[in-house]
Amino acid sequence: AVLVPRNRWDIERIVTPVEALPEEEGPLRPMRLLVVDDDPNILRAMEAWALGLGHAVTTAGDAAQGLARCEDHDAALIDFDLGEGMDGLELAVRLRARQPHLPIALITADRSRAVQRRARMLAIPILAKPVAPDELERWLARQESTYRV
Repeated sequence: AVLVPRNRWDIERIVTPVEALPEEEGPLRPMRLLVVDDDPNILRAMEAWALGLGHAVTTAGDAAQGLARCEDHDAALIDFDLGEGMDGLELAVRLRARQPHLPIALITADRSRAVQRRARMLAIPILAKPVAPDELERWLARQESTYRV
């Protein structure tokens, strides 16, 4: 239901001041994210989204760059189809060899059972393209909660 104020006294009763609203739950601290996608437009959009939430972002345009830029990240968002060379799941296996507890989400438009099966065997969730920002935020919040002290 939408409340429509009839006069200025109704406005004061209906509209809650922003400072009185409870803070939304979200990550308690900035995270260090690795984002790997072969589409530069998606990389720029993901980087802008993550930076807007206060996260530090390392981007990579292919699997080789992802491996080279993998440091001590809190989470990784990896596209499945990375063009030539290894795919996102192969990259995930190599990243986990370096950082065994790295939370990884696979982002893909590929709905095939083979991809789903491989991801399930690796315990990597799939976020279907196009991914809504709030879905990414929920996934990050779940990962971030594992780092809380």
